[in-house]
Amino acid sequence: MKIIINADDFGFTKSVNEAVFTLAKKGTLTSTTVMVNMPYWEEVDKLLEYPNFGIGLHFNITQGKPILNASEISTIVNSETGEFYEFKELRKRSKQGKINVNDVYKELKAQILLLKQRVGDRLTHMDSHQGVHKYKPISNAFLSLGKENIVLGLRSPHHLFITDAIVPEVVGIKNIFKFGIKRYITEMYYRKYNVAFRKYYVMPEGELLNINLKKVDTFEALEKLIALEKLYIEIPCHPATSITDLPKTKLTDKRIQEFEILKSESFKNSLNKFQLISFKDLKK
Repeated sequence: MKIIINADDFGFTKSVNEAVFTLAKKGTLTSTTVMVNMPYWEEVDKLLEYPNFGIGLHFNITQGKPILNASEISTIVNSETGEFYEFKELRKRSKQGKINVNDVYKELKAQILLLKQRVGDRLTHMDSHQGVHKYKPISNAFLSLGKENIVLGLRSPHHLFITDAIVPEVVGIKNIFKFGIKRYITEMYYRKYNVAFRKYYVMPEGELLNINLKKVDTFEALEKLIALEKLYIEIPCHPATSITDLPKTKLTDKRIQEFEILKSESFKNSLNKFQLISFKDLKK
């Protein structure tokens, strides 16, 4: 089994960046994705000293101010604050048909080019803050960018779950009662996007997640899995060394827990039966 372990939110705060630096040196992270509209994103330069470490874009249109002038992308920016709409409002507006896909595309292109100017050929992949690329019209903007032959890796919206089995399970008709109807419908929805994105991006089979949806439990359950040779998966995470410079969300306290696990010797030892890779190791 080949595993990508990616830390989201680089550039968000000093404590997030410090966690990425520590774990990159430790060898328990294989990549990070950068929020280029956040205050500390330019510290990505420090990661260039790790030649096999992947660097990607954490496309963000739900927090902070845009890279472009707000007047150029007016349907995704709150005119009163000059900042992006928060996630719930963005989803609401997208369902109401108030988001212009071209506005999303222009900001996506601006963010990816800004990061590429900084790191050059070290740019390997993309994902999105709060998983917005799983929803229209953001997904359409990603597809438009992919058609330009910008060969990059992309996070799969599809999931593989750690259950009581010793291999990751994909939700389907055969195990629908284990996961439930709601999860089955959700995964079918994600699978549709998975197929569409694969036409233009290199992608792992999916994101590995514990059946209870807790990231900490995902990490702790790795030890029991059989390392299937041909399986390529990603485990996204959100580590930070402190919460003092972070806004209070459901994720805040979990960041510290993830960091403590990822930096532990026991976790590093649990990775020995897997091959750690980054998105540059995936083939189209």
